[in-house]
Amino acid sequence: MIKGGDLWNEDIGDMLRIYNVDYQGLISKLYINKFAFGFMSIGDLSRNVGLDLHQTYKFSTEYNSGILRTETSITINELVTHPNGLHPTKADVNIANYSAVTFSPYSKLEGQVDLRINNKLPGSFAGGLRFNYTRADIKLISSLRYYSQNFNLGYNGDFPQYYWPNSTFVGPQLYPLKNFYRNLSQWALYTLSSTDDLLTFELTASWKKKLIHKLSGYVDLDLNYLYEINSRKSSVFPIYNLGFLYNFAPVFNAGISFTNKHMDLTKEYQTAAISKAPFLSLSVNIKLGKIPLKTGLIRL
Repeated sequence: MIKGGDLWNEDIGDMLRIYNVDYQGLISKLYINKFAFGFMSIGDLSRNVGLDLHQTYKFSTEYNSGILRTETSITINELVTHPNGLHPTKADVNIANYSAVTFSPYSKLEGQVDLRINNKLPGSFAGGLRFNYTRADIKLISSLRYYSQNFNLGYNGDFPQYYWPNSTFVGPQLYPLKNFYRNLSQWALYTLSSTDDLLTFELTASWKKKLIHKLSGYVDLDLNYLYEINSRKSSVFPIYNLGFLYNFAPVFNAGISFTNKHMDLTKEYQTAAISKAPFLSLSVNIKLGKIPLKTGLIRL
């Protein structure tokens, strides 16, 4: 199997670094029964994602029985160093193991450990657990992550910039609106605490229920808690969106809701801002993938 190009939130067996983000990359895998041997490369995470990471080369061995999936990998990182970046070396290596156990069609438990090896840094470690539960009308994700001191050192980049000095939002980089609807948790958020041991907790819940006829109600919650262990500093990011959807057609609906989530164009990565007071939100959704395409003949 070989695929490449613009990859949108691809599942590559990583819940600590490369997840909930889009990038240009190449993935290749050789399958032998329940085993897979893979190679993956990501083109650039320094100019369009907000991480000072030029290029990655990942070599992996995977076992997948359907119930258990486990992958061991070695990733070579090409890093951004001085004068533009804060990495102490031009390259280093991450050794990781990712495992997932599927309990039922609705629930899955994931775990990962990751070791960063850099000859100018002490050994640094990250680990995490994530539980997923999905049914027709509800989706829950709960995760716990730990990043030791120096694991994220140097990755906190200062590019791209969506907000320019002349107070305009027009530049070489545009905020992809589709990413606004993703969960807040991503690696770039955690790299802001790169010189302290960091413990993070994430809980997201999405619920949708048909009320009457074509009208549905929904609730989206996204709670993130970050605790810097050595400095004893904590941050809480509570996000909510509560509203109603009206389905005018199978491929078209419109909604109204109250939310405290907004686009944040002042950060170097694609994230959200959170307000103290709720705002009124109006939305329109057209599902282009469900529109049947037909061919026709035009006679002249």
